[in-house]
Amino acid sequence: HLAHSCHYTELSIKSRALLYAASPLNNPENDMGKWQKAADAAKSVIDLNIYKLFPDYKSMFQAANAYNAEMIWIRPFNHVADIEYTDLELLFYPNGSNGYGNVCPLQNLVDQYETLNGKLPADDPGYDPQNPYVNRDPRFYDCILYDGAPFQGREVETFLPGGKDSNQGSLSPWNATKTGYYMLKFLNESIINPTTVNNGNSPWIFIRYAEVLLNYAEAEYHLRNEDICRQYINMVRSRPSVNMPPV
Repeated sequence: HLAHSCHYTELSIKSRALLYAASPLNNPENDMGKWQKAADAAKSVIDLNIYKLFPDYKSMFQAANAYNAEMIWIRPFNHVADIEYTDLELLFYPNGSNGYGNVCPLQNLVDQYETLNGKLPADDPGYDPQNPYVNRDPRFYDCILYDGAPFQGREVETFLPGGKDSNQGSLSPWNATKTGYYMLKFLNESIINPTTVNNGNSPWIFIRYAEVLLNYAEAEYHLRNEDICRQYINMVRSRPSVNMPPV
């Protein structure tokens, strides 16, 4: 089983590497043969028929569901060994929840999450900049803590003046976000007052099946096969917990 698992991981790494090799930075002449190799490598993983998308996007990244059929290559952590502490909750939590706020998503990432109409905010006439976090892609709410986001039975407060999770908060204001956002992805928010011994142990994901599907879609797009590209993008978009409109 281990030998097979290593082989499947190698095929997935090959998919990523050949996609990079075909991309404009490394393929300025746009050699179609390189795109075909990238497509073939991704399809070889798909055709194994052993991986599938995990239904629930948010919990997929947490320790309880870490070893699921979407994961191809992950790195587990062992909390028995001090050197392997991940300290995710301590490092990621807002300062108002006794965290260090080390990961601060940028506005340009937030702007890439579509509205429920399947359009980027800048392209959606229904988008209200005065209520920017309403009716967005469900994955936005699974990944980003924004001002007003529900978290551990309260609302995140990055507003100024005086927001609990701002640099004017009463708890370690020096740990406040620099961008107005915190990361929620990977976190087990049932953990209260995280410390180095009170943290989750979510593994680090190097490659999951969704990447392979999108690698294949990208390669087929450059091979002028937009119908195939759309099919595989929409497989990812139609995950049961996401259900975004098809491209």
